[in-house]
Amino acid sequence: MILKLIIVFAVTVICTLVVVISSSGISQFKADREVSMQVADYENALIALPESITLNIKILRLSTNVYTKEKKLKRTEEIVQITDVDHNLTIKNNMAQPIYLDQIHFDNLNFQFQNNGLSLGINENVKVDFTNSFDGNDFMSSNNKSTESKATLYFRWDNGNINIQKNVIINTTIIEEAKDQTEV
Repeated sequence: MILKLIIVFAVTVICTLVVVISSSGISQFKADREVSMQVADYENALIALPESITLNIKILRLSTNVYTKEKKLKRTEEIVQITDVDHNLTIKNNMAQPIYLDQIHFDNLNFQFQNNGLSLGINENVKVDFTNSFDGNDFMSSNNKSTESKATLYFRWDNGNINIQKNVIINTTIIEEAKDQTEV
């Protein structure tokens, strides 16, 4: 009887030790593995963009002095309009699927570019069209100078998205024109 108790006790102790030893082996693990990574330059990235964005904006400020028939100044009208936007923002899609540029938000400026999903096919180069994106009055305080800002470009694709920040230099040229007009 005592022999049976000793055997039962010994089997229980052995089973307990097997469980304890096997579970304690999982609590620590060390592995070494070398990893090499190549970072692509901005021209060969999956979404290739220029290193920084440069916008050259020409603005026409046309002032019209309206005179009465008696040659007295009645009012001055001013029209501000953008006549040209030249830039270097060309995007190349190096991904294996189409991507979409939904928006460009410019920090410290009163405008953002909304494009409702500019589509870029695989390996396609597209120059962003800023036509009708800006109001000339947004730049009138710049007085023919350069302004630095940041832009966030919002991209999406099937099952993914990314926001990319870029430095922006905005060169503004204001062309002043004046004319006189007599009221009829």
